[in-house]
Amino acid sequence: MRLGHILIASFSIYPSPTKSGRMLGKIIRALGPRFEADLLTIRERDMGYVQKIRKHRMLRVPVAGSYLERVEGFQRALSRQLDGDEYDIIHFRSPWEGAVIAKKKQYFDARYVYEPGVDLPLDSGPEVVERFIEAEKISLDLADLLLLPSETAQKTMRALGYKKPIEVVCQGVDINTFDWECTVGLAPFDLIWTDAFTLGTDTSFVLSALTHVVREMPSFNMGIVGEIDYDLAETLVNRIEELNIKENIKFFGHQTDDSLPLLISRSRLGLVPPPRQYYGIVPREDNVSLLEYMACRTAALAPATPYMNEMTREGKLARLYDWQNPLSLAHAILELLHDRKSTATMVDAAYKAVRTDLTSTIARRNLVQIYSKLVPSIEQLAADEVFTPSTTRSGSITWQGGRTSSTGSGAAVPTALTPIEENSDSDVISLDIEDIEFEASGALLGLTYEGGFEGSGQNDQTDPQRPKR
Repeated sequence: MRLGHILIASFSIYPSPTKSGRMLGKIIRALGPRFEADLLTIRERDMGYVQKIRKHRMLRVPVAGSYLERVEGFQRALSRQLDGDEYDIIHFRSPWEGAVIAKKKQYFDARYVYEPGVDLPLDSGPEVVERFIEAEKISLDLADLLLLPSETAQKTMRALGYKKPIEVVCQGVDINTFDWECTVGLAPFDLIWTDAFTLGTDTSFVLSALTHVVREMPSFNMGIVGEIDYDLAETLVNRIEELNIKENIKFFGHQTDDSLPLLISRSRLGLVPPPRQYYGIVPREDNVSLLEYMACRTAALAPATPYMNEMTREGKLARLYDWQNPLSLAHAILELLHDRKSTATMVDAAYKAVRTDLTSTIARRNLVQIYSKLVPSIEQLAADEVFTPSTTRSGSITWQGGRTSSTGSGAAVPTALTPIEENSDSDVISLDIEDIEFEASGALLGLTYEGGFEGSGQNDQTDPQRPKR
């Protein structure tokens, strides 16, 4: 007997090292044995179309084309998934999903959770931004519950007049993966910067601060860790050469979670860069790198935003700097490097705090409690039935001829599919399909069948604390 059937819809890639990808991983772990879920995400390159994660189904949507074409392809897939199954909770992570769900809400008896975990690319044009903000207004109006990562974000939304229920779930860090590692015998770093280096990453600010540090400490060295967009990489390397600090910086590229904790532990300091610009109504900041530094006993430097002020307990767990003044960051770096006693005290406090109050386990428990409050009451069920894993949802993919129309009319469609191969020893299901990309629950991702197959077809004043361009 299942306790709650949940749909998680996220216009993002999983697994991925991004903030969105890591938070989605925490949500999946929170589902545990207590719930059954379908997870609709984006398919990239050679990822499987369908993957079984525990007893949940990861359904990946192949999308292509421009950004809006990718969005529209994902929206069509979501519409068909909604037509093909029933859910107690629909948890969506970007406004693009909310805009689709709102058009069909009269057909569902479900509770809606909006978690703004996916943002808009900063190079988006005015038309895309306008559609995104309008979709977020629809999403906020649709949601029965808004899920936010901090009290600061909640206060901002209340100040904007949002009156619906809000739950705060801090993202937390996986301390089984990110914990202090022994680095005896390994070359240390003065500063490490782990990030997803994309448009909006303020590398100019950081490099400007480093020039002041190098003047006082010529031996200073920094490691840059993470994937870097091609255009940004070219600009970054050229700027480093212009500032004559090439010998002080080393690039490590993307590191897996297996190797990243050791690399962070080798550094005396960890950098959280200035906050990125974002679109939309709901605040979008994250503390992923901050918590990873704290868990690895590396003293953190963070921008003095209201959000980071909350996460660092007013600067007790990390050294805050003025993110509009490069000299402030330079002075903070030098202060922590020279005053080792005070730095060690801050590191000890941060390490204890992250292990006590800021773990992903706590985030998982909070999510379980939230879902449990939203699902229909099952008090009439026997206790031994409630937590018995369901055996009705196998790893195989079945086709039901009805419920394929995105309009919900459910017209039967004659279907001829090649056999499905399932390896009983693997959680990954392979679909042997040549031209049609087929999915579970009657969803034909990226295609429609209504008389024939068809191809896939600013407002910066909402948050007083947001960084301005």
